[in-house]
Amino acid sequence: MSAAPAAAAGSSATCKSVAEIHRGTRISVRREVTRVDGVRKVILVRHRVRYAKVVHRSVCMTTNLDPTFTQASNDPLHVTFHAFVAASGFPGAVLPQGVLSLFVNGSLACATNVRASVNSMDCTVELASTGNQTLITEYLSGTNSASQTEVVNVPNFSTTTTINAESSAGALSFNASTVDQNGNVLSDSTIGSNGLISGSIAITVSSPGMTVNPSSFPIPLEVGCTLTPTQLVSLPGAWYLRGSITTSNAAGCEDTQYNGYVPGNPVTITAAFAKNGYSDSTASYTWSPS
Repeated sequence: MSAAPAAAAGSSATCKSVAEIHRGTRISVRREVTRVDGVRKVILVRHRVRYAKVVHRSVCMTTNLDPTFTQASNDPLHVTFHAFVAASGFPGAVLPQGVLSLFVNGSLACATNVRASVNSMDCTVELASTGNQTLITEYLSGTNSASQTEVVNVPNFSTTTTINAESSAGALSFNASTVDQNGNVLSDSTIGSNGLISGSIAITVSSPGMTVNPSSFPIPLEVGCTLTPTQLVSLPGAWYLRGSITTSNAAGCEDTQYNGYVPGNPVTITAAFAKNGYSDSTASYTWSPS
């Protein structure tokens, strides 16, 4: 793997002398002596002469990073950057052949060969996190090089979390869901150690005086329990947070048990979403059991 060049603020240009052969024709005039009817005459004869001459010019190369970038609509960490190199020095200056590279946070992400008709590239990377990214574009042509260093901020996707709830017969059924700024539903069902997590949404239940029974267990998906709808139910001696049983094999479909509920106190359900690349969001629903 290529090592990233030393980071330096801004951009640098490098110039090199290139030799160009200019070819063309010019009119040449020479004198010729002739005789007409015995009389000596001098005439001028015009004719075209081809020529070639070598002209030395200075070509300067500058790397550039497009300040805009594109995040995939369904993944804030999937980002495409655009880098290019330009030639200057005289009208019609042509880039010498070389390699354009982009380093992202110290690692080589993309490289492409540059020639007269190709002077740019799109580079798509999967970032480890959002936030500030150090990008270095570098162009190498023989012993000549040019580079530019920029720090760009890749933002989180914003999110909205909601709770939909309905109470019936002493139980509260509810769904918690999160969507991002592009309308994508974020869900990668997992289970936490102290309650329920669905799609990176942590569900907590609270009420004055009520505590989680440390010997109770979260609901395991693999034995046929689902997370939606989730129910908070009152059974003799305790409250339980439980999933819906979707198969006949419900063995081990444990509930999270809450002890110490004081009758008449409200119960608050909080859904907190947290995931790399996304802004945190929360929603709460307060229920007053009858």
